[in-house]
Amino acid sequence: MTLAEEVEEVRLGASMLAGGASAIAARCVTHPVDTLKARMQLRGALQPALAGASSSGGTTWHAARTLARTEGLVGFYRGFGACLLGFAPAQAAYFGGYEAGKVLTAPLRRNGHTAAAGVATGVFQQLIAGALFTPIDIIKERLQVQTMMAEQHRYRSPWHAAVAIVRARGVGGMLRGYWIGNAVWLPWNAIMIPSYEKSKAVAASALGCDVAALPTWAVAGGSAGASS
Repeated sequence: MTLAEEVEEVRLGASMLAGGASAIAARCVTHPVDTLKARMQLRGALQPALAGASSSGGTTWHAARTLARTEGLVGFYRGFGACLLGFAPAQAAYFGGYEAGKVLTAPLRRNGHTAAAGVATGVFQQLIAGALFTPIDIIKERLQVQTMMAEQHRYRSPWHAAVAIVRARGVGGMLRGYWIGNAVWLPWNAIMIPSYEKSKAVAASALGCDVAALPTWAVAGGSAGASS
């Protein structure tokens, strides 16, 4: 193995580890809001008899107060176990897919087609990560709203939910919504990745260094600019 290959392997491993760790840290903060969103989206589709008292109220603030009163802090973190078990590998696959996509699109980059390579990389990483994010989202949302579903869904754990879904709908049941999700995230990635890479190239040029030698603050700035 050449030095360049060793460096690329270390970079891939670091990206996967950092992606998983950042996903868990972010989810700790955002999961309660995500739970409220899932419950409010479902509430309108349910009959009053199924929705239950915990889903009453038309505002986010009312829904939050009701959930806190009826289920406590635990209610806000229903489904968090699915994220804890799944988001780390899914985010690792996302960031790992980016590094792998850069390797696959290297011929395009060598020929000067950097924008096309960035688009292809973004599409590739989302297709890979989506295969993991979709089952996690399905299990997470089933757990988040199961107290609103009366006796239709009663899962003891993320694993129990996964087994029940596969038994009822087959493996395909764990991938329902895969292409709908990608319809949202593929265009976003196809724009964000080349924008991110261009931002890094501009920053490297302004600082007079190689892209690989960019300081952390410059890379973070490029990420924020591309995402916005």
